[in-house]
Amino acid sequence: MNEKETKLNPVYALKEYSFLDHHSYQVKEVLGEGGFGITYKGRNRVGTIVAIKECFPQGEVTRDNQNGNAITWHTDHTQYTEDLLAEARRVAQITDCPLIVPVRDAFFDNNTAYVVMDYVKGVTLREYIRQKGKMAFSDCIRMLAPLMEELNRIHQDYHLIHRDISPSNIMVQEDETVRLLDFGAAKVIEGALEKGATVSRPFSKDNYSPHEQQIEHGKVGPWSDVYAMCATILFCITGKPPVPVIERFEDPKLHLPNDILEPISPKSNSILEKGMAISYEKRYQTMDDLLTALKKELKWVWLEKAKDAIAGDDELTKKGTSFNDKTPEFQPKGFGYFFHKFL
Repeated sequence: MNEKETKLNPVYALKEYSFLDHHSYQVKEVLGEGGFGITYKGRNRVGTIVAIKECFPQGEVTRDNQNGNAITWHTDHTQYTEDLLAEARRVAQITDCPLIVPVRDAFFDNNTAYVVMDYVKGVTLREYIRQKGKMAFSDCIRMLAPLMEELNRIHQDYHLIHRDISPSNIMVQEDETVRLLDFGAAKVIEGALEKGATVSRPFSKDNYSPHEQQIEHGKVGPWSDVYAMCATILFCITGKPPVPVIERFEDPKLHLPNDILEPISPKSNSILEKGMAISYEKRYQTMDDLLTALKKELKWVWLEKAKDAIAGDDELTKKGTSFNDKTPEFQPKGFGYFFHKFL
């Protein structure tokens, strides 16, 4: 492994320029990694740039790069690989949700599973906040509202929950629109269960996962993505990951720091607290419930900002851009349009 490869890729990752699925794909550098897997930049046979997610749950597998790319499992891998491939194929059926990065392929190689997605230019929301700093609460909701609306459609129409919403899985594109990555942990909602819940094996990203995802036989549903979305909002406005749910049992209230960019009303704070309630039964049950509460509370803030933008006083308008600028396939530009569309 040369110096460039050592810098870019962890020692346990696939070697750069490795081939997958009978030379269908070639792996380049690592784009990111989490507890569930590693995502690489790659190319397909015709040279199209893609993102390739490798099932590589930390603590459950090892790889000795000196002896090839195959991984060794220290547990029964079927619960990971077969679930990932099955859910990826279901997600591939989602073709009418432009804010969701589509799945293009899924296969088994190197004793593990892979999912191929479109490659999205931009930075993760986590990196965006690192570069630009904390966001005002109203601007954060304005940026994420279209994604919340899209997630509600995924829950209702496709009966899928994401289970891994976090700043690392939301891409901010060059025009500052957002798209959701990585449905690798997605789960089908079993309609026969109470309230459209599904009982699944634990899957957790500590700072962003609700309690029901961290326990055996937890009832996971749309409310689980609600928790993760509110935790992501909290990260955007504070610049810090939220306290893990396991540490909030004694004091479930949210204690926001004094240095946030925009004062948050007691009602807004209570909305976030309800969205991050430890018990799923006390939470907003759908993404639409959460978004409706947020829009109702923030409409006057947005109205004032819309008036400023129309008057030409808003700094973003002077620069000819805004957090809400959209390419044609998403929505027209302007705060006024956002106010009309979402309120």
